[in-house]
Amino acid sequence: APPLPPYRSVKGHAHVRISHIPPIPELYKASLSGIRAHDVGRLIQVTGTVVRLGTVKMLNASREYTCKNNKCGHRFRVYADFEQGYVLQPPRACPRECRSSEFVENPDGDECTDYQELKIQEQVQNLKFGSIPRSILVALEDDLVDTCRPGDDVVVSGCLVRRWRPVCKDRRCEVEVVLRANSVRLASKPNLLQGNSALHEECRQE
Repeated sequence: APPLPPYRSVKGHAHVRISHIPPIPELYKASLSGIRAHDVGRLIQVTGTVVRLGTVKMLNASREYTCKNNKCGHRFRVYADFEQGYVLQPPRACPRECRSSEFVENPDGDECTDYQELKIQEQVQNLKFGSIPRSILVALEDDLVDTCRPGDDVVVSGCLVRRWRPVCKDRRCEVEVVLRANSVRLASKPNLLQGNSALHEECRQE
């Protein structure tokens, strides 16, 4: 067999985007009013209108450490916790058997990600008479950032997660439900995915 061609580059992050979810009641939500507590931790799809768009931020997604134990020297990575507001907790012990508690941060070992929040609201045409439109926060990361504008009708697939506010003494713990987007597409263009890796309309037609 002929030798395999050498790899020219290795992509660090490859995203699997799920853009169309079958119309199963547990996963496909006809309206935001259909979201319930048991949907937390589940992949769902919702449709809504973008009513607010936050600024793009750059957050630390992970940090690399090296164990200071001379016999170990293990290099490992610690990832930010989305549910804690992208907090990077320093490691307490080496994941290897040495279990050392002394580490050093590796220079240039931080990995960052683009981050943006938007709020979508139930579409007015789908509301019953006298109903108040519900809304939900949607978190966009990496290539999904900056792919829609206020007023756009979008279809969002993602995982519904709880996000905890920082816990302070003598203060009530606050929890909010956020949809961590896996894919975003315009409702008016069902076959066109939003994102830097998506095809432009002209290319798709060609």
